[in-house]
Formats: sequence, structure tokens, C-alpha cells
Amino acid sequence: MKKKLFDVEIVREGDTYIARITLPNGDVSTIESDNIEELLNHLNTELEDHFSRR
Repeated sequence: MKKKLFDVEIVREGDTYIARITLPNGDVSTIESDNIEELLNHLNTELEDHFSRR
């Protein structure tokens, strides 16, 4: 059986990249950066932290 773990939306507004992580329980985290690589690294860290607590 498949279980949805999270949704990630990444958008760019001007020079800023914004990632929104939505969990199945409705919790939303937002990460902003002007550097896409930095944003992706932070996104990875956020998801690792979330799933290591489970």
C-alpha cells in the first residue's frame, strides 16, 4: 500500500527561491533562499530531521 509522505512545491519570486513542504497532517514548512543549491540542501535537512523523529 502506498502512503503519501509529503508534497514539495518550489517556486521562484524574483531572485528568491521558495520551497513549501506540506505534510499529510496539514503542517507546512517554508524555506527561502536566493541560492537554489542552498535551498535544496536546507530542504534535504528539513526532511531528514522530520523523518528521523518518526
